[in-house]
Amino acid sequence: MADIETVDVYCIDDFLAHMPSVTGRVALAHRLCRRLTTPRGRFRFWPNFGTDMRRYLLSKVPSSQIASDAAQECEKDEQVESVTVTVERVDFDQRELTLDLQVVDAAGPFEFTMTIGEARLTLIGLQALAS
Repeated sequence: MADIETVDVYCIDDFLAHMPSVTGRVALAHRLCRRLTTPRGRFRFWPNFGTDMRRYLLSKVPSSQIASDAAQECEKDEQVESVTVTVERVDFDQRELTLDLQVVDAAGPFEFTMTIGEARLTLIGLQALAS
C-alpha cells in the first residue's frame, strides 16, 4: 500500500472554530477517532461509515467483541494495513472506555490510546513504534 500523506481537520473533543488542520499519522488517528464516535448510518451518502463506541458504555457486550468491532471499523480506512485494539472499561459504572489501538500503516506500526465517555472523547497519546 502506498504511503499517503493526508490532511484532515482537528476533531478530537469537538471541531474547533478556527478549523486547524492535522497531517500524517495525527490525521489518521483523528479519522479513526471520528469513525469510532460516529453512529453508523449518520451520513446518507456513506451508510456503512462509523461504529459509535459510546453505545457500549452501559452494555454487557464483552470487551473482546467491542475490540473486534472497533478494529473492523478502523480497517475500513484506506491507510490502515492492520490494527489491534485492546479495550479497558475504566470505571465500575462502565461509563468510560479506554481503547488502545496498535495501527500499522505504510510507514510501519504506531499506537494511540483514546478514552470514550458519554459526552467526551480524548486522544491520550500517539507514538511511533520501533519497526
